[in-house]
Amino acid sequence: VKKGYMAWRVHEQNIDVSLITQQIEALYQRSGAVTLTRPPGTRLWHVGAIDHSLKISFGRPLWTTDSILKTHSYVGQTLQNGQPGYRLRLRLISSVTLADFNGVLLGSLSSHVNNDHRILAYCLKEWAAGKFDGLQGTNGGPDEVVLFAPETQAEVVKINGISTIFTPAKKFNI
Repeated sequence: VKKGYMAWRVHEQNIDVSLITQQIEALYQRSGAVTLTRPPGTRLWHVGAIDHSLKISFGRPLWTTDSILKTHSYVGQTLQNGQPGYRLRLRLISSVTLADFNGVLLGSLSSHVNNDHRILAYCLKEWAAGKFDGLQGTNGGPDEVVLFAPETQAEVVKINGISTIFTPAKKFNI
């Protein structure tokens, strides 16, 4: 309960987090076990549905890309959810240490987490606790960057609605 809602969902679904974190470690080792550091000021983008307050959920991992060209590939997926989609331009406000998965696909873990992306995110965060601030280079390709504590690692510099641009640009802390 102290770890939040996702920990409770994992408990309710009787998911063996230790088994999944062992499998994540094996995938990381197979990928070469490379660690990268991204400095403050690094630009990242997130495309997705966010709540009406335009804030990222505290403590929830955030999937981003370091390639502005890649942001268009997430638009269709976002609009399928039937919610308004946004393109966020972020800037790292602190240095982050990332586990580089070098293109390893995490799909093999999906059956262990009942195909729930949020539970996979929780397990990734548990695996990385105390070692990494995030990860890079999984399913989305080498430009994919996942921040495990975006509310303290990044700030939103600009928000574009997929169909509307918010002007003037506002700076939101996450």
